[in-house]
Amino acid sequence: MGKLSLFTISFSNPNGVFYAGTMIEGYVTIDLKDSMEMRGIHLTFEGKAQVHWTETESTGTGENSETRTVSYSASEKYFDQDVLLHGIWSSQGRSTTKLPQGRHTFPFQFLIPPNLPSSFEGTDGQIRYMIRCKIDKPWKFDHKTKRAFTIISILDLNSDARYSQRLQGVKEKRLCCLCCKSGPISVSFHVDRTGYVPGEVIRPTAEISNGSNRSINKSYVELRMVTKFYAEGSTRTSSTVVGRLTRPSISAHSEDIWSGEEAIVIPPLPPSFLLGCKIIDISYILQSVVLEFDNKTQPMDWSKCIVCQTENGKKKKLSCPAKSKRKDTGAGYKKFIKNIHLFEEAGCEELPEWIKSEAKDAETLAINEGKWHSAYFSRFSRTKADRLVERKRKRESDTFDKSIKTFTRVNSSNSHDPRGVTESTASTPGIFRRNMYFLCHEEGVQLHQVQTLELDRRLRDCVQDLQDQQLIAELNTASDLVAREAKYHANV
Repeated sequence: MGKLSLFTISFSNPNGVFYAGTMIEGYVTIDLKDSMEMRGIHLTFEGKAQVHWTETESTGTGENSETRTVSYSASEKYFDQDVLLHGIWSSQGRSTTKLPQGRHTFPFQFLIPPNLPSSFEGTDGQIRYMIRCKIDKPWKFDHKTKRAFTIISILDLNSDARYSQRLQGVKEKRLCCLCCKSGPISVSFHVDRTGYVPGEVIRPTAEISNGSNRSINKSYVELRMVTKFYAEGSTRTSSTVVGRLTRPSISAHSEDIWSGEEAIVIPPLPPSFLLGCKIIDISYILQSVVLEFDNKTQPMDWSKCIVCQTENGKKKKLSCPAKSKRKDTGAGYKKFIKNIHLFEEAGCEELPEWIKSEAKDAETLAINEGKWHSAYFSRFSRTKADRLVERKRKRESDTFDKSIKTFTRVNSSNSHDPRGVTESTASTPGIFRRNMYFLCHEEGVQLHQVQTLELDRRLRDCVQDLQDQQLIAELNTASDLVAREAKYHANV
């Protein structure tokens, strides 16, 4: 470095960690082998956030399809302040000063503004705070050095009663249909509060009862940091496991009790929300009691299609709602999951085991940025799901008809009617009596017949909203309003 043998920035706090709203104190050290001519020595305090990521988009179809890479970026500046340590500013003139040979120390102070977001380093963005020092030399290259420092923003857990609330839940699930003899798996989970700071421990308690015929390979709880980056109207989401507690296997028809002796230690992490930053947001999710079964099915690889577990191909690109330009990226996941649930309701056996066990809710898909081949979105469409459900209801309706006819024969054979037994003498339940509206059972002239599955679904949703248990029971008995030729008033 010629005349310059040492050029460093030091803090009075050697760790370089400060709280928002406090004072930074330090000094710049310069060691010269010979005197140096300069205009001045300048310090710059800088704080900013930046996000940047790229996505691949396809336009057109067939031979006209094109693939291009789109970049998204945004930035925020929190402060940018210059301080003169020695000499003059370059804008004040051309006069110079000589710094003699030897070691020189220049102290500095800087008051950190309050309400700043904490320092953060992520995959697609960061919040950084930096001190830069420059020796301004006339007609020569300047000497420069820099040093990063960390700012921690305080989130007061006592300011909101929600942080001290208990977190608990109970869930029961069967691995197969109700007609099987395998019992349910039930999980109860409890955490004493929802607010923690780095260094504290989460001691979950749980009770897992495995009433099924299959072994549970292991159970675990994960603490995940979910980060969202915002730029140009788009959102990028990433999820990182920052803590995990794993328990051993649970054999069939046995249970496991978590007594709270084992814990997840909270590592040094930025606080939730990153208050003061508009382009990066952080939240923490405690994914409670995940069960991993001992079977031949491989765990979900989220980098591949969640349906067929294969990668991108030249002609088959993967679609990911998380990388959509839409602000509500969760809508695509909710729609897909809703269709999957309908296929399960209809008894569809095409769904892979990993969808049934690891991708059963839209939140899980969004956190892991689930993706699939576009062909599967049409394959598991709402229309096809509705048709499967309709066929299932039709089968149930046919079974119901047979039981009604059998009931008629029995009653007729026990009666004293000399005309004998007739299959047509049975009447269906009250909601289907001719010329009556099935919701109110009143006779009317302007009656219409339920002819589409969409209307069937809307009427069922309406009855569910009314929470009329008698109507709900009648609809469950009906199975299919279209097949039962149900009537409704014209002003429904």
